[in-house]
Amino acid sequence: MGFLEQEISNLLLTLAQAFEGSDEAKAILIYVGLDSLKHANLLEQSAKVLLRDVEVDLENCRDLVGTELVNLIKHIREETEELAKGPISMEEARKLIEEQTKMEGQLGEEYLNMCQAKALSLIATSEVVKKILELISEDEERHLKLLETALGYLP
Repeated sequence: MGFLEQEISNLLLTLAQAFEGSDEAKAILIYVGLDSLKHANLLEQSAKVLLRDVEVDLENCRDLVGTELVNLIKHIREETEELAKGPISMEEARKLIEEQTKMEGQLGEEYLNMCQAKALSLIATSEVVKKILELISEDEERHLKLLETALGYLP
């Protein structure tokens, strides 16, 4: 999940620079983007706690998180590369924020599921990691509300 948070951070921070207009929406994108970067770093450290002496990369994560999530990460990476090519319209920005809003809602559920599902056996070995995942889940709920607010600042 850390890889996903990293790509979301990159996407949101790039998106904030890619359109002219609402400073309020840009501020929200930067806030959520930096918070996602924090999540990526915390999840990377949590993986080190749980998977000592195991090199964690995107392809190795496929078994734990599934092919669908790995493909989503690659898709977000491609979207970010496209955004970096130049300015986009407010309409395009709105569409991307709407997509991200849906994703944030799903992410919050994913973190809760991770606390209860296949990663549970690993997570149960560390109260710190379990608490971090719970806090990230709460952050994802805030991200969802913030992104919905950002949409209100776009035509």
